[in-house]
Amino acid sequence: MEYPKSKQLFDRASALMSGGLHSNGRNRKPHPIYMAKAQDAYVYDLDGNRYVDLIMGNGTMILGHNNPEFNERMAEYVADNQGVVTGFDTVLSVDVAEHFLKLTGNERVRFTNTGTEAVTHIIHIARYATGRNTIAVMEGAYDGWTKFCRIS
Repeated sequence: MEYPKSKQLFDRASALMSGGLHSNGRNRKPHPIYMAKAQDAYVYDLDGNRYVDLIMGNGTMILGHNNPEFNERMAEYVADNQGVVTGFDTVLSVDVAEHFLKLTGNERVRFTNTGTEAVTHIIHIARYATGRNTIAVMEGAYDGWTKFCRIS
């Protein structure tokens, strides 16, 4: 299958970014496929091909993309509260946590801003639960930036 519009954008992006993208994890040969839009559980590339989105924003898109009910509720929330990101916990963050736990059946949740923060939390929990300080790191596989930071 050919992707002429992605190839054209890759040529343009290669002059701007190392490797033509922001993450090596999205690279493929002979060039990456660039996405144009997302709806529900699908993403669409520049050439109009549809894919089931198994990445889902690395877990942040639990409701799928461009969910009309979510968009409507979020617009109401933003209008009432003059913003979303304050750096502090809010009623919304607790409401979302409750709803997430109902959806997943998990007992507890902690939202993070990055995968690195999530891995850091997991390491702290594992050290506490096991009483050990050693953490195994996958060699040759991407596992975030945490291994470059000293976590004590």
